[in-house]
Amino acid sequence: MYPTLNFDQKRVLNRLDALSRKAEELGQISEAARCEELIGKHRGMFVDCTALLSDLDPAKLTPEVLDKLADHLIAKALKEKGLHTPAMVAEVTKRLEAGETVTEEDLEKLEKERPNAGDESRCSSVSIVTAIK
Repeated sequence: MYPTLNFDQKRVLNRLDALSRKAEELGQISEAARCEELIGKHRGMFVDCTALLSDLDPAKLTPEVLDKLADHLIAKALKEKGLHTPAMVAEVTKRLEAGETVTEEDLEKLEKERPNAGDESRCSSVSIVTAIK
């Protein structure tokens, strides 16, 4: 008969650590990594960033963070349209800072007005209706 053991957190973490070391000694890297992952998860070392972003409240963000977020979204939308150039980013940013709404149609019009506009490929259709600025 096996002795009764208390399975408290400390014991489980110590056991995972011992198993990780033994697995590594035996060349079982995946098993060792899994033990380390479980220890790290228990200690809160790994955070699901998608969960953090889904709970994001723009009203609680600083102006600096809002600017970075807006710049990132502008650049991403322009890249998806095949329009990501410094001049285009500057133009969109200028219009948004002036309080204008920038639409997909606006981007297409700007693209046609640029020299060599037809030389670049276009990607999937994405609208920039508004951005946080």
